[in-house]
Amino acid sequence: MSHSVWDQKLKDFLSSAASSEPTPGGGSVAGVVGALGMALLVMSLEIVVARADAKPEARDFLLQAKKKLENLQKFADEDIEAYRRLMKAFSGPKDAKQISNAAEASARVPLNAAKELVSGMALAQSAFNFVSGSIRADVLASIIFMKAALEVNLKNVDLNLPFIADESVKASLAHDAKVLMASI
Repeated sequence: MSHSVWDQKLKDFLSSAASSEPTPGGGSVAGVVGALGMALLVMSLEIVVARADAKPEARDFLLQAKKKLENLQKFADEDIEAYRRLMKAFSGPKDAKQISNAAEASARVPLNAAKELVSGMALAQSAFNFVSGSIRADVLASIIFMKAALEVNLKNVDLNLPFIADESVKASLAHDAKVLMASI
């Protein structure tokens, strides 16, 4: 990929998402939404840690949230790349193995994002105890954004399953997605 969604101005990303181009699409937009959700948690914890009466555990939560934010940022770009490979497989000579491999990659990206989002939501729910006042609204928004991104990612896993030839891979991906959905 020539550039990252994170290098674009927000207005340009919005225009791209609203254009007739296939990317950025639902998966990459969910990647941005999930990362923004985690960014709200980082901001909330930064405020808490800056206070003189901050609990020592708050710094640990902040470090974890920063790492998760770093991890979540990659999924928007990975989704675009996986989708492009899948579309290339569909548009070329009908090679079932190539389509299956591309579909598997297109399912694994959102599944990996979903795993990180579930973990991020759990962190945000635990961190809720460290925040008070109006900052709680930002932590709640964080959870809501991550949950929305999670649901999109899990739907994208499901949408790719029919194109995966290996039944054991398909079953494993479906099982993992089901477990993640049940965890929220």
